Amino acid sequence: MDRLRRFPGRPIPTGSVAQRHLELQVLRRIGFYGFTERYGWKPGDPPFAIDWIRPMPNSLDIAVRPDALPEAIGALLPMLVPGSEPTGVRGLRPRLTPHGVELSRIGLPGMVCLRGVRLRAWQRALDISMKIWDDPDETLLLWRTHPDVMHPDEEDIARSCDAGYAPASEGCDDVAAAASIVLRRQMIFRGVTDIRVWTNPGSIQLEWYGGDDHAAVAGALLDPVFGMPGSVDAPCTCHDSGANRCWSVELDFVANPGGYVNLRRGGADWTDRLEQSSEKARQRRSAELRPAWAGLPAAPSNHNRQGLSMSV
Repeated sequence: MDRLRRFPGRPIPTGSVAQRHLELQVLRRIGFYGFTERYGWKPGDPPFAIDWIRPMPNSLDIAVRPDALPEAIGALLPMLVPGSEPTGVRGLRPRLTPHGVELSRIGLPGMVCLRGVRLRAWQRALDISMKIWDDPDETLLLWRTHPDVMHPDEEDIARSCDAGYAPASEGCDDVAAAASIVLRRQMIFRGVTDIRVWTNPGSIQLEWYGGDDHAAVAGALLDPVFGMPGSVDAPCTCHDSGANRCWSVELDFVANPGGYVNLRRGGADWTDRLEQSSEKARQRRSAELRPAWAGLPAAPSNHNRQGLSMSV
């Protein structure tokens, strides 16, 4: 938090309405997916496996840690096991560019770029992701089978509940601005432990254990330069003697009337158990990935770099 106050800079750009809708979908997937058991679990780790971001009004560049790219593919790109609901961000399709893999939703503006990901890294991450997800032989990669239009099952859900596609999106419009504010300021959460995010109607639920208290996190999110205007509904009592528990503080941004961020900080008694659990998950994940990385053939150097959604 202190480095934000020491470093003078320009305000972080606000995303357009369409961009905020996309960033809401992205935050939903990476905030409460397998990421949370392995990344951002101790102070100094990049939360959500994101090393850095570059926010712009109509796009967001994200540098995902290379070891997390297989899980990013599984979390973000739509897949379908017949008989189940599609997973991932409905309508999201990839396109390889010289700068990385651009992700956008069919028929909608807004873009997230996995910055610096080249074809070889993408192919290897895809091969790994298919080894670690359930039912790889049955899984349909909808971004390959339906590169230009949505699969009917994918479209049914998107048109009924996804912001941008659905006329009424179950409160998504209320929280899209808050989701974008949080995602564009993910560096704030490097000081917390075991962060995870999910959405309820009208709210973003942001939970962590140990590390910075409510006052520090809220202060950074409301910083006059790097943050956004807003207010909290109650003072932080994390360090007050005699306080039973300072579990939840509600933060309202001026930019999203009708929605709020619920800052949920667990006590120290949970931290040790979560760190032990996360370390076990981390070791298990490393053991799973090691043979996958070692056994993959090198990607052909003369592979066509165009038309990622059709050729990769």
